[in-house]
Amino acid sequence: MFPIEALLIVGAMALVVGVAVLVVAIQVLRFIYWGYWADDATHGERPHFTGPLLALAFSLLAASEVLPLHPILDRIHELNPVPPWATEYYMVAMLVLMVLSWIHGGRIKNRLWQGLLGRLRRKKAPPAP
Repeated sequence: MFPIEALLIVGAMALVVGVAVLVVAIQVLRFIYWGYWADDATHGERPHFTGPLLALAFSLLAASEVLPLHPILDRIHELNPVPPWATEYYMVAMLVLMVLSWIHGGRIKNRLWQGLLGRLRRKKAPPAP
């Protein structure tokens, strides 16, 4: 018999990954609706994927340490260089990053995009005489 703490952790990780997958699926459906069926007058802004996709990635990384039930998660667990004594810290760090990516996903994308564009502009600018 498994201890209740282990069952709660497995259930929580499954719920975290399930919610992230569900949100990404909803965003894909919203994007399809936005692209094909939305009225042009009320088209609005397109759905954003940065936060949900980052959250999905971090939740899968956290779940790979707890849920070795799926071949993909087993492979991620094998490739992950986390020592056994740091597994709990790693899971908490990934869950914190997941929450932060839900909150700040758009800002992360904008900052990375602006940094990339700034570098490209500096490279293309002619040297000052």
